[in-house]
Amino acid sequence: MNSTPALKLKNYIQEAIAKYGKGLLNILKLLIACGLILFIVFYIDPSEIASAFVNSNPILILLTILLLPLNLYFQYKRWKIVCSELIDEKDKQKVILSLFYGFSAGAFTPMRVGEYFGRAIPFRDKNLIDVTLATIVDKLFPLLTVLYAGALAVLLFMHYHYRMMMLITLPLFVMVLLLFYFSFMLFTDPGFWNNIIFKKIKSSRRLYKLLGHLRILKNLKNNVAAKMTYLTLGQYFTFILQFALLVAAFSTGYNFLTFMWAGCLLMFTKTVIPPVTIGELGVREAASVYFITQLGGTAVAAFNASIFLFMINILLPSAVGMVLLLKKNDD
Repeated sequence: MNSTPALKLKNYIQEAIAKYGKGLLNILKLLIACGLILFIVFYIDPSEIASAFVNSNPILILLTILLLPLNLYFQYKRWKIVCSELIDEKDKQKVILSLFYGFSAGAFTPMRVGEYFGRAIPFRDKNLIDVTLATIVDKLFPLLTVLYAGALAVLLFMHYHYRMMMLITLPLFVMVLLLFYFSFMLFTDPGFWNNIIFKKIKSSRRLYKLLGHLRILKNLKNNVAAKMTYLTLGQYFTFILQFALLVAAFSTGYNFLTFMWAGCLLMFTKTVIPPVTIGELGVREAASVYFITQLGGTAVAAFNASIFLFMINILLPSAVGMVLLLKKNDD
């Protein structure tokens, strides 16, 4: 007798999850982000945060903002190369619009998945899967850079702050460098995609249909991979420098090398930790506070630097992208 009400309740829950699951998940992620930030704010003391804002160095904050165009330039040049090589799109205006639409769509979506669809908006004549794969290729270079540079930074952190023996640190350090070199060679070796990837995919019936879409990756030429790597390193260095400038702006000391080291650790941490929050809010602030305080800085400076970095590098480009998107809809 009790099975019927139970079955109805089960069906109702399943229907509710199917209908509202995505929205509820986003709300949950937002609550997690807000909870993490509130925890950090109350842990640090809001009065100290407010005082840090008032006593901050406006010149260093201005320098950080002025570095934003350089950051965007590196991203634009890399995306322009990918669009030209992989989806045969050379219209500079469309490439710029695609980049900024991606910023807006990815700013508040978990794992920035909205960026993959946002970038496809200006390319109406292109296949969505091809644009998505091109975006994956574009994102792959920063991902590898963050992982390898972050791994080296973590090894140094473990060695100097947790007294890890040189006998362990040095071999691991060399291993990371070799892996970075190996990854670079995979992209610059013309036979890699033909001899390894595509043969294995073609031998699988399930993946054979995907083969046609993946063939666009073969168009990534040797010199293109090198250019992508250099542009990615430029963007990475700019981001780390922005973070160091912001920490210094809210600090009494100007140990830029230490702050840049913390920036590498921060980037690595927020990349390897599953992005359970929207816009990586909370996770980024917590990692920033932890590493800066471990390296001799203050929690207030770390928290404020992280928030400002989010507003400058994510909110500002996203706002520009939203204006461009609204203008497009009005036309």
